[in-house]
Amino acid sequence: MSNDLNLPLPVINAIKAHRGQFHSILTRRPCEMRAAHRGTPLFKVSYLTVKLGCEYDNQAKVQEKRENGELPTENRGLVGKEFVLYPFIKRSIKSGKLMLACTPVHNDSAVHFSRFERSDGTEVGREEAMALCTAKEFPSKRDWFGAMDIMVDNIVEVDGIK
Repeated sequence: MSNDLNLPLPVINAIKAHRGQFHSILTRRPCEMRAAHRGTPLFKVSYLTVKLGCEYDNQAKVQEKRENGELPTENRGLVGKEFVLYPFIKRSIKSGKLMLACTPVHNDSAVHFSRFERSDGTEVGREEAMALCTAKEFPSKRDWFGAMDIMVDNIVEVDGIK
């Protein structure tokens, strides 16, 4: 696999690994701040276990929703995105940014956590972060349909490799 997309080495290694294998990913991204606190940047650090290269249409949850009418009977394609390395890497048509397509793993061995920190790495409590950040940073419930995209620029490490 060539690296024409300038992907970080840990991402390339994870893609080269067997498809559908579990990988741990650590991400760090800037939070969306409330207007009064835009000069105080916070970052959301998330650690999650995912499977790479999972195809949306093959997932039982999606097939069930297609059968009962919650989703269209046919996949209507990506909106505002295109695959550049199917089924692993997508690109935003508007910004050109790359995203890693994956499925969060929900089982006893999977680890998922998020925390907030300042630019210098000092941790910020959830209550303080709630006062500084918009509600978008604190979703009450997630229904990922078993699929999500992680911005490649936000990936800090994959499987413990930076």
